[in-house]
Amino acid sequence: TRARALLKQVLDRNPKSIYGLFTEAKFQLLDGKNQEGADRLRQVIDEQPSSNAHYLLSSAYSRLGQLDQARSELIQSLQLDPTNLRARVDLVSQYLRTDKLDLALQEAENGLAQQPGNAPFTLLAAEALLRLDRKAEAREKLADIKPEFLGTTALRVRAANLYRMLGDGAKASAMVAEAVRAAPRDIAALRSYVAIEG
Repeated sequence: TRARALLKQVLDRNPKSIYGLFTEAKFQLLDGKNQEGADRLRQVIDEQPSSNAHYLLSSAYSRLGQLDQARSELIQSLQLDPTNLRARVDLVSQYLRTDKLDLALQEAENGLAQQPGNAPFTLLAAEALLRLDRKAEAREKLADIKPEFLGTTALRVRAANLYRMLGDGAKASAMVAEAVRAAPRDIAALRSYVAIEG
């Protein structure tokens, strides 16, 4: 492609170009060359650390199954730019996957302090509270979300599943029906619909 040809020109002219190396790493990750991409990003970070480079390196490590390194890169990404929402969402999700529920809740609350009403952070905080067996607080969190903020199928499905876990069948049913109406071919939405309505 044209972009790759341009990248080759940049790196031929200046093999140490930070922009060139960063872009090359992105292409390597797109091509599934995760180790090469990770090595290239390490090189970039050694020369010029940035929140985005750490974030991208964390996704390379995740794909390589190196979750501790991935988490460490997300933390460094946020140290360089505390407003990097993608990094914070990924960090909270990782804490939830590894049952570090207090840390997940704390990071989700940090996100909400920066962006009050943010639906992904609200859902992540509600999930952490629910799994910490603080159901009343989880329910309050979910009640804070304005329906128009649940703009994607993934967010609607997540909300529906949380309502189901809280035992609120009517709310779960309404949410998942809306998700399926908006994206009738979405596998996750259909799966949740069957689980909730079945």
